[in-house]
Amino acid sequence: MHYAISYKNSAGQTQYSEFTPFDTDDAAIAHGERGSHDNPIVEVWKGNHLLIRLEQGITGEAISQAPA
Repeated sequence: MHYAISYKNSAGQTQYSEFTPFDTDDAAIAHGERGSHDNPIVEVWKGNHLLIRLEQGITGEAISQAPA
């Protein structure tokens, strides 16, 4: 299945995105987590469903937020 990974600035504006195949949701999320070190916000989408939104905390660590 293909997933959309959206890399955003601190204002929430998309800076770039990629549409990439992964075998599992966990593999797509792990890919997004690796990109979260360089981007304030990273979202991982599977179709129209937001799997996770990763935001950098004050220390620069990624904070996971599952959609409600």
